[in-house]
Amino acid sequence: MDRSAIPSEIKREVRQRCGFGCVFCGWPIIEYDHMTPWAETQRHHASEITLLCPNHHADKTRGLLPEADVRQANANPRNTRVGESAPYAIHGFRGTTCTVSASPYVDFYANIARTGERLILFSIDGVVPIEFRLGADALLMTLRVADKEGNTILQIIENELVFSVAPWDIEIVGARFTVREAKRDFFLDMRLLPPNRVEIMRWSYSSKFGRVDIGPEGLRLFSVDNPRITIRGPGKLVIDAALGACIGENSTGLGAGIGVP
Repeated sequence: MDRSAIPSEIKREVRQRCGFGCVFCGWPIIEYDHMTPWAETQRHHASEITLLCPNHHADKTRGLLPEADVRQANANPRNTRVGESAPYAIHGFRGTTCTVSASPYVDFYANIARTGERLILFSIDGVVPIEFRLGADALLMTLRVADKEGNTILQIIENELVFSVAPWDIEIVGARFTVREAKRDFFLDMRLLPPNRVEIMRWSYSSKFGRVDIGPEGLRLFSVDNPRITIRGPGKLVIDAALGACIGENSTGLGAGIGVP
């Protein structure tokens, strides 16, 4: 019998149960493992599948990691026990320029010429959810994704990824990071493209002062006191500024490419 693909619904259930990482070490780069080998069961049941990082999966395949140990770790996954993922270093970002694509219609660009200089994508009344900074030997990205109550779901602090095991669905496949509230309800969908580009296909960031929505329909900026600004085609707008867009008070000391009072 040919082995069929694991259905996406089962994968989602396994990811959420295992805390979106290897049940042993918490690493977010994972492979799906049938605790009892597929050759024996020839079925996909969520309760029989766990998450292992490539190293632990290879050890199990070689017979160096007993099935009993995998089942014990599956019963008490590292990330659900700790409450967040193990840190994961993002490599390859470098250079003195960076571009963030915010929808198909807007690129934010900056030439970061000196160590410590930054490209801030958005500032919402002084809060900076995403920025790049030139370090001594690398381009460092910091990103914070929060829910509507302000609780952190996923954050990258200077190229180190850590995420919560809150009731979301977080998935990393290659260069693509997705966070969903439900099956097709994307909260964040982005690709990291070293050495110096990030593409954000979908993102919704809100606070009591304003909101930013990125999606196929374009970039939309809202403030509590002013109508929304929508940027969409035809063509692509390239904004060359150290601060791409500012909603409300600008406490960064940088000139903004787009300002929403």
